[in-house]
Amino acid sequence: MLISLGAFAVDAMLPALSGMASTFRVGETQAQLVVGAYLLGFSWGQLLFGPLSDAWGRRPVLLGALGLFWLSNAAVPFIRDFGALVSARALQGLLASSLRTVGTAWVRDRYRGEAMARVMALVQSVFVVAPVLAPWVGAYLARWGWQAVFAFLAVVGCGLWTWAVARLQETLPPQSRRPLAWRPLWEAAAAVVRTPTSLVGAALLALTYGMLYAYLVTAPQLYKAHLGLSNEAFAAAFAGTALFQLMAMLVTRALVGRLGVQRLVRAAAVYLFVVAALLPLHAAGAGSVVLFWLHLSLAFFGITLTFPSATSLALEPLGRVAGFASSAVGFASTFLAGLVGNALGQWSGGDPVRFAWGWAALAAAALVLSRWAGCSPDRSARKITGGGA
Repeated sequence: MLISLGAFAVDAMLPALSGMASTFRVGETQAQLVVGAYLLGFSWGQLLFGPLSDAWGRRPVLLGALGLFWLSNAAVPFIRDFGALVSARALQGLLASSLRTVGTAWVRDRYRGEAMARVMALVQSVFVVAPVLAPWVGAYLARWGWQAVFAFLAVVGCGLWTWAVARLQETLPPQSRRPLAWRPLWEAAAAVVRTPTSLVGAALLALTYGMLYAYLVTAPQLYKAHLGLSNEAFAAAFAGTALFQLMAMLVTRALVGRLGVQRLVRAAAVYLFVVAALLPLHAAGAGSVVLFWLHLSLAFFGITLTFPSATSLALEPLGRVAGFASSAVGFASTFLAGLVGNALGQWSGGDPVRFAWGWAALAAAALVLSRWAGCSPDRSARKITGGGA
């Protein structure tokens, strides 16, 4: 629940964006910044909370960030300026990143081997359910105004914070903590840049996450303003697409053993390009909304198919610095994706044709990059990583 709360706070907000636009007297395209700022804040938090929890312990960092998260949600309904609202959402994204970063570290501290795999499988199952349920919850709450969504997030956050105070134990003893130091992170980032395969994997993540983020910021305007769906129909469409993501996760587990990471990355890039390249023609044809949704969902299948393989491609050659490299890759890919996603969202304004052309361009770039998947790391990277995994 802790790890999923950050994603839930994005998806539950989507049905309420039009209400926020009306209250603050801004256009619906400008209202997308409420989501975009959150995603950019989330990317920066990945650099911050990992080192902080290694130095100060998991429990105080998690409790402090979670406490500020639910308090900020409780304060948002009283904000009267749109700029302040966007700033508050960026802060919430920063704080929400602690839930995933520190929560995952907590699991890693406490469990090993098959036990850790079982716990993470449970975590992932809850995480996948969040984007299915969140739009329904948001659509229901939006009937009482967009402020009700933030009030709900504040109540849920406060409940989880109370549980964490009572039940969550410290898993990193003082003797195992490391002084707060940023140098290993910068060294890991340099290793990524100097390792061609890792750089390709990180770039692929940035492009495909950019497609995801563009969809997140644009979906309410795309479905509701341009395609005429109600809040409830939008929630159903969003949840249905999330099920395609779940199917892609299951297919990835079956294919990666047969094809290997590099071949799967290339195959996923080809599939994604073919589907996304046809999307502008479908959007321009002004056909059935259901068929357009299905086309989008099929593209999402390819996006999700790329995520785990591109992550493995980025981290596999980095050996001993893989932990710090994970933070560096996570920050770089999500930060660039946030910039790309916000730019595409602002440019398209929810227009299906423009949005489709943007997705097609990103898919084409991913296809070109995938041709370099499998390049060997150079000697400078091997020296930093101690010879590879």
